[in-house]
Amino acid sequence: ALLFALGAARYAISVPHIGPGDLAAYNDQGFVTVEGMIVDAPDVRDTHINLRVRVQTLITADGAAQPVSGLLLAQTPRVGTFRYGDPVRLTGDLRTPPVFDTFSYRDYLARQGVYSTMQFTQVEVTGPRQGSPIRAAMLDFRQQAYTLIQRLLPDPQASLLQGILLGIETGIS
Repeated sequence: ALLFALGAARYAISVPHIGPGDLAAYNDQGFVTVEGMIVDAPDVRDTHINLRVRVQTLITADGAAQPVSGLLLAQTPRVGTFRYGDPVRLTGDLRTPPVFDTFSYRDYLARQGVYSTMQFTQVEVTGPRQGSPIRAAMLDFRQQAYTLIQRLLPDPQASLLQGILLGIETGIS
């Protein structure tokens, strides 16, 4: 009975409780503007860039700003340069991550603390870089190593080495 009670308590703690102060409470309500900071290295893909943003403010259609919290995965066109720590203003369609026939993208992102996605996003960097200077230096070094490997080796070997050394698996088929 004690183990059952502990298991039930752990489950109750792990289930997200979404309230009015959470970003996910505003999912699927159309286009919104949010402000926050990029909290991870941008994930550059063939057609877009994925940005992981910790949101601090939501601006409604009537211009009212309200404080919210939550992580957002935003897809933006491959235009512009973004880095960890950049404060940004994003405008786009705020959505709950989808569930496909054979894969739940919603559950996959929820394990990482992300309950909202934004597609077709317009991004504007609003100020100087913030965040941890140590993490910023490490991510900048990783990007320089990525560029150097890409320049020195042909594609299949470069992608494999980037995946092994840097953890960047986007080029591996």
